[in-house]
Amino acid sequence: MSVLLIEDDASLREVLAMNLEDLGFTVDRAPDGAAGLAAYDPARHRVVLTDMRMPGLDGLAVLDRLRARDPDVVVVMLTAYGGAERALEAMRRGAFHYVEKPVNIQALVQTLERAQAHRDGAARERPEAPPMVAASPAMNQVLKVVDRV
Repeated sequence: MSVLLIEDDASLREVLAMNLEDLGFTVDRAPDGAAGLAAYDPARHRVVLTDMRMPGLDGLAVLDRLRARDPDVVVVMLTAYGGAERALEAMRRGAFHYVEKPVNIQALVQTLERAQAHRDGAARERPEAPPMVAASPAMNQVLKVVDRV
């Protein structure tokens, strides 16, 4: 899986990238929000992993601009301890999930795998089920409710 990692802390960016690469991920690195926006390629990057707090464009601005460019983008936010409220705001704005720093690499990998599965599932067209036919009025009501759901 190809991940775009946007993180302004150079040492954390390199440690995360190396750990993910050791686990089989392809990681493109960006040192800030503007560079991350320039590097993002929807055909290449399955998931974007971005820090919440960065100089210039912060994580929320990056999220908003990525979603404006690509509504199917899957973004996972990195947040420092205590930044959960901002991370929840990011999820309300369309982020897939958030991971708290210090990063537990196993939890991050699980989140990235779920994010990729989410993107792959959203990209796949779901075949329509054949119409169901019922003879009783009560069953027709049930089928109408099922269709709405």
